[in-house]
Amino acid sequence: MKNSICLLLLLLLHANELLAQKEKTLNTLEKKQIAFNTKALTSINSLFHEKATISLFPKQKIAQGAQEISDYYQNTFSENKTQNIELLDRIIFRGTIIDKELVKTPTKNIERIVFYKFKKDKIKSMTILLGKDPTNPDPTFIIDKQLVAYNARNIDAFVNTYSEDIKIYNFPDRFKTSGHSELRLTYDMFFKNTPNLHCKIKKRIVMGAIVIDQEVVQANAGKTIHAVAIYEVKNGLIDTVTFIQ
Repeated sequence: MKNSICLLLLLLLHANELLAQKEKTLNTLEKKQIAFNTKALTSINSLFHEKATISLFPKQKIAQGAQEISDYYQNTFSENKTQNIELLDRIIFRGTIIDKELVKTPTKNIERIVFYKFKKDKIKSMTILLGKDPTNPDPTFIIDKQLVAYNARNIDAFVNTYSEDIKIYNFPDRFKTSGHSELRLTYDMFFKNTPNLHCKIKKRIVMGAIVIDQEVVQANAGKTIHAVAIYEVKNGLIDTVTFIQ
């Protein structure tokens, strides 16, 4: 009985620590938006870890370390003094915060997705995914079709929602598999061995041809899998998938 109470207290303490850390990271991002919009270079520098990186998705380095990041923002502020950022949507998944942002300038507005990772309350990495013009007017159509096939465990219908040269990665660019044959081999046995399989979309962000789903998958024996899937749609089919797990 005493051991059970101690375990419960430890779990509550851990949960409170996680909640406090989450509040700190959200506060960091709120400060970053204010600092960016007011062009407060010193303030924005203070929010990044000294060894932080800023990259274009998946892994094209823009700046690394305190000095390069400071120079990056100084150049950004100098080039456009009226540029502002507005938060449009957000997914919080474990240690990653995924923001859909609108970058507003006098001449145009640009949507982007930014993946933030933290070390304590400092930004450790910032990965920017820029929007692409959709080749399918509604990229969610093929994602929803894929979801239906997945939950029905229909391997043929599932594979047919992907392009023939589909590539699948773990975030940001760790290669997992490619092509219909490997996709079929990976999922066919999984479907056959998982009769209780069901995936539910907890949260979705759409930007052009990109669909980001926060997914909850129920498997056998009550097992639950949490993941974020980044789908890139091309010519009406899923062309690339990147998982955050």
